[in-house]
Amino acid sequence: IYLVGLLKNALPQNLHFLDKLVKVIQKEYYRSTTRKSEKALKDGLKEANEFLEQIAKKGDVSWLGNLSFAALSLKNFELNFTKVGDLKIFLLRGGKVIDVDQKLKFEEITPWPLKIFGNIVSGKLTEDDVILVLTKEVTDFFERGNLLNEIAKIELFSERGFKEFFNEKKEEVLKISGLSLFLLLTKEVLAGKKQVITPKSYPKEFNLKEVFSPFIKIFKGLIRK
Repeated sequence: IYLVGLLKNALPQNLHFLDKLVKVIQKEYYRSTTRKSEKALKDGLKEANEFLEQIAKKGDVSWLGNLSFAALSLKNFELNFTKVGDLKIFLLRGGKVIDVDQKLKFEEITPWPLKIFGNIVSGKLTEDDVILVLTKEVTDFFERGNLLNEIAKIELFSERGFKEFFNEKKEEVLKISGLSLFLLLTKEVLAGKKQVITPKSYPKEFNLKEVFSPFIKIFKGLIRK
């Protein structure tokens, strides 16, 4: 599971707010290994809603409207995710940029019982897909400079290629603050087992019902305020 969060205008009593929220979700998510990842994520988010409701009942609602948070579960190359706030989630595939979280139907936050996390999107990915989770400031920066399209067109996408790309734009990058998470999916073939990728098995468009490849390599770009 991958959890990305940002709390703006945080008060002193909320110094460890995000840490506590992450621990609540992680504890429930990893509580049982027999559940499917979608069910584990739903259970984790249910615990998160109850945790946030208890905070609100104690009179602290300062985080409402200031919390941006995304939870992504990747297991056996099945993707399940949800988000709240200003975070954006993109898929880079075959030189194209796809706004994945447009597939997420957002519900209004119910006042009581408090419900922050709602619907989950589930789907499958494929080899060489790249998932990006960006805060609003980083998204705006990427879109102004058309950088998402440039990144999507990087051949043989790798951590090295990614770093080289941003080293070239170092002066511009240092002018912004925010957070970004990059997930790169690559293929790992087990010894003695051959695997063939054909045009038919590689979907050209983002399809939530297609099939993942069996290995994930992760690298991050992180700039903190």
